[in-house]
Amino acid sequence: MNKYDMEISKPQKAEFEYFELVQGQGSVVLIHRFQRDSVRVFEKTVFFDSVGNQVAMNKREFYASKKLKSLERADYLLDESQTKTYYETGSLRSEVMQREGEVFFEKYYDSQGVEVPKFERSPPIPKGDMLGWNQYLSTTLQYPVDARRAGYEGMVIVVFTLDKEGVICDPQVFNEGENHQSLEREALRIFKEYPYRWVPATEEGVPVETVVRLPIRFKLG
Repeated sequence: MNKYDMEISKPQKAEFEYFELVQGQGSVVLIHRFQRDSVRVFEKTVFFDSVGNQVAMNKREFYASKKLKSLERADYLLDESQTKTYYETGSLRSEVMQREGEVFFEKYYDSQGVEVPKFERSPPIPKGDMLGWNQYLSTTLQYPVDARRAGYEGMVIVVFTLDKEGVICDPQVFNEGENHQSLEREALRIFKEYPYRWVPATEEGVPVETVVRLPIRFKLG
C-alpha cells in the first residue's frame, strides 16, 4: 500500500510505503501493518458474527519508536467506541468516548498529565477558500479533446499531501482506473500546476502536515 492507503497490485513496479499481514482464525481477523522497513504501524483485530457482519474492533497504533500511539475499541452492536491517544513518553494525551455517533465523554492532557481544554484543530484551506479554488478550476480546467469526442464524463478523486508550509505534494489519482486516462491526467495537472499555497491544517495552533482528497468533476454540457 502507498502512503495514501491505496493498494498497489504490483509493488515491484511502484513505490510502496506499507505492507500488511492478514491472519484469519474463525470469526476473528488480525491485521498487521508495517512500513517498508518493517517498522510496525498498527495492529487491528476485527470480530465477526456467524453471518459475516463486523461486531467489534480493537486497534493499536504505534510510533516509529514502537511506543503506543493510540488505542481504539469499537462495539458495533452497541454503537459505542473509545479512543485513547498517547504521547511518545507513554503518558495519556486524550480519551474520547462516543455512543451512536455522539461524544459523551472527552478529556485532554498535556505531556505532564495535567488536564487541558480540548485541542484546537483547523482544516487546510486553499487560497480564497473553496470559492477561490472553484474559480481556479473554472479558469484552468480543460476538458481533454479525446474524452470530449468520445463522450467520456466522470469524477476523478485526487489525493495529496499538504505540507506544513501549505504546499501541495505528491498528488495521485485515488480512484485510478475508474475514468478515462486523459481525465485523470488533466485532474493531476490541475494540482501539480496550482500556483498558490494553501493555509495548512493546524493542531493547537501549530501547522501540521495532512492528507487531502478532492474531487474533480468532468461533465459535458
